[in-house]
Amino acid sequence: MNVHGGYNGNKKEKVLDFSVNLNPLGVPESVKAYIVNNLGALDTYPEIEARTARQYLAREHGLESSNIIMGNGAVELIYLLAKTVKPKKVLLIQPTFSEYERAFRLSDAECIHYFLKSDDDFKLDLEDLLYTILIHKPGVMVMCNPNNPTATYIKNKAIKKIIEALKSYGGILMIDESFSAFENMPTAISLLYYDNLFLLRSMTKYYAIAGIRLGYGIGAKEIIDQMQLQKEPWTLNAIASNIVEVLLKDEEYQLKTKKWYKEEKAYFLEGIKKIHFLTVFESKANFFLCHCEFDSEELKSRLLEKGIFIRTCHDFASLEGKYIRIALRNRAENRLLFEALIAIQEALKEKKEVPSLSY
Repeated sequence: MNVHGGYNGNKKEKVLDFSVNLNPLGVPESVKAYIVNNLGALDTYPEIEARTARQYLAREHGLESSNIIMGNGAVELIYLLAKTVKPKKVLLIQPTFSEYERAFRLSDAECIHYFLKSDDDFKLDLEDLLYTILIHKPGVMVMCNPNNPTATYIKNKAIKKIIEALKSYGGILMIDESFSAFENMPTAISLLYYDNLFLLRSMTKYYAIAGIRLGYGIGAKEIIDQMQLQKEPWTLNAIASNIVEVLLKDEEYQLKTKKWYKEEKAYFLEGIKKIHFLTVFESKANFFLCHCEFDSEELKSRLLEKGIFIRTCHDFASLEGKYIRIALRNRAENRLLFEALIAIQEALKEKKEVPSLSY
């Protein structure tokens, strides 16, 4: 099984968990109220295909419900697409979320890695990628936008050319947009007139409902219909299905999130400049990829001694050794993180434990 963040989030351990890139505002009060007020309905089966939830999401995006498929988190739909399409080859833009590769390998696909380089700040060389697509002709290409863990963002102008290159021989583009809601950048939903595009969305991250699991996919009716044929019934429980309407209508939570995100991102970028052994990459998401001048496991261990847990990137292709991912938290927690990092920096400086550090 692949490694993910969040395993140190046990409340009993009193650890501040920066490995989980969820909204730190927590579960919306509207959702808590809904659950409490509807406990009596737990003996009722949910809709098999979550028809009502699909209708709400379709209305939200200006689509038909036939363009929407619901999932028990976005991860279910990654595996479902792999099982449905069964491509011989899959092109993965690396480094990225490890479940993509696992899902397609389980469906017997050959996984081809296209690596973005840290020396180029993980920016995409579009012409080189298009050449790679036409050489390998993958049945499916997967990209995460903004990408996990690099937090890089690819604009629709480039995505359109990728879609057209894939379409020229019948390939499909899957874009995971699970983190798109935070930055509010243009998404590929405006490109859905292409019938070889499938978008993946998670409501888990933005609304901090990791324990409920709620995701959905958007695509052409033909793709959605094929996936529905392969999908097990009742993968979405009644609570997850019924809170879609509640979440979409919670404008107060959305406004609070927008305010938090703007303020805390600016605070984080200012604070990280004071940590000389970390280099942060540009981020279009609610987390930051950082390069550490010494082994990331050592930094993880030092922070854990101070009650702070971070995500090292040893399990991401090409990020082994000196990379960490830090989620954006609330002001009090972010301040404690920087205090801990500064303390580590001072200790290293005083003891000269890491000669490569420059001050």
